[in-house]
Amino acid sequence: MFPPNIHTDEVFQYSADEAIRNTQLAKAVSAGLVVVVFDAATRLITIDADSGELRQLSEPEVPKGIKADHFVTTSKSGKRHYYLRTSESISIAMRTVLACLYGSDPMREYLSFVRHEAGISSAWVMFETPTEFARLEPWLRKNYIPFSIWQPPPEGTTTNP
Repeated sequence: MFPPNIHTDEVFQYSADEAIRNTQLAKAVSAGLVVVVFDAATRLITIDADSGELRQLSEPEVPKGIKADHFVTTSKSGKRHYYLRTSESISIAMRTVLACLYGSDPMREYLSFVRHEAGISSAWVMFETPTEFARLEPWLRKNYIPFSIWQPPPEGTTTNP
């Protein structure tokens, strides 16, 4: 079975804990990254490609309406981030599966799905440098893709407003 023990209570609890998530995101912000939060229902598939390349899927593997427009950024570590805008809405499960098929880290996508199921508002995020976000933002706006920039919650609260 691969990956082994992926849905243990410990992994689920860790990934579904919003206070832990906020600590992780705050570290990224303090490191100078822009944390871009995407709504789960958007027409966007985000791919954090560890290999640096987007895997090409053959026509039978891709549901109709998926190939539309895309944008590529370079992460702080020099890897590629792909943003695929779909011409139709797709389910959250389909979005997760397609991200994995296109080359995104399966564990990253699994944890995002778990966070979404737990009701965490920052379930789907991408970490961009300020320079790359400045390039990405106009494309997101042009394509009417809703997003927000994560900010640490006010002192004494545990959720992002």
